[in-house]
Amino acid sequence: MAQVYAYVALPLTATQEPTAPNTIGYGSVTALYNAATKALTYSAVYQLNPGASATAAHFHGSAALGTNAPVEIGLPTQPTGNSGKLVGTVTLNATQEAALLAGNWYFNIHSTRAAGGELRA
Repeated sequence: MAQVYAYVALPLTATQEPTAPNTIGYGSVTALYNAATKALTYSAVYQLNPGASATAAHFHGSAALGTNAPVEIGLPTQPTGNSGKLVGTVTLNATQEAALLAGNWYFNIHSTRAAGGELRA
């Protein structure tokens, strides 16, 4: 039987960004990781600050809590507009898997209001 790791309803908030942007945006991310297939299946919903539009979304790592890291996985479908939902599946390599399971990854959404990231989980 495969080991499946669940990260359920992780809040997407500005306060998780190392330099929190001034925003009332919010959202959540749920991700399931199947260690047998190396598949990370995700679903994210977001509402950005009024007037902001999403420009990108990524999984970043490897980083300690409160620090930034490079992009590990760029999503196949990028967000657009002020709100939306992102769903998909990506495949991890062994290094990415180790960092994810160690808790050293984060997900964020970049916007026209906050190029470094408006929301993070």
